[in-house]
Amino acid sequence: MTTTISSQVWWWAARATGIVAWAATAAAVAWGLALSSKVVRRRRIPAWLLDLHRYLGTLILVFVGVHLGALAADSSTSFGVRELFVPMASMWKPGAVAWGIAAFYLLVLIQVTSWLMRSLPR
Repeated sequence: MTTTISSQVWWWAARATGIVAWAATAAAVAWGLALSSKVVRRRRIPAWLLDLHRYLGTLILVFVGVHLGALAADSSTSFGVRELFVPMASMWKPGAVAWGIAAFYLLVLIQVTSWLMRSLPR
């Protein structure tokens, strides 16, 4: 009984963190669109509103990192480093995994440029 529970913990953790990452991504996109709307731009917005948007982006990276770790630890699927970071390398639903890997790279690119926004030229 305990081996069944412990083997499914990683399966549940991988799925749960993936769903939370999707929800946080939807919230960050909606928040970013709201911040860039004309209604918000006309008024002076407090700095914490932009900080919340950046915090959501960092939170997404954390949950995606836990998602990747849980996938690697899950024994029901065999994900190694290659399967987690190279598109179409996975034998388990290669198309869906490839979309996830592409989304991960895009997420990292967007978040890193967000962190470096002050030092990048306009």
